[in-house]
Amino acid sequence: MKWLPSPDLIAQFAHALAGATSVFGMEALWPGHGWIGLTAIFVFASLKEFIFDSVVEGQTFMENLRDFGFYMLGAGIATAAVLIRMFFAAVPKGLL
Repeated sequence: MKWLPSPDLIAQFAHALAGATSVFGMEALWPGHGWIGLTAIFVFASLKEFIFDSVVEGQTFMENLRDFGFYMLGAGIATAAVLIRMFFAAVPKGLL
């Protein structure tokens, strides 16, 4: 039997990837300003999930909250990676 991922799993990976891409993309374009990408994805995901999707797609609040959570999960992981990179870049050579 062939294994196929569920559409929900693919959608959640896509939401997390969109969140991470927003932070990493802004950090790549404008180093030190990944927070703009974090803010942008927060505003976008809030409007898309809780207004657009609830009206147009007819999703429930819990479905929208799950999607929003995955946007923020991806953005949070990307933010943590950026902060760790910034920390190690600021540590003098030989200290670690």
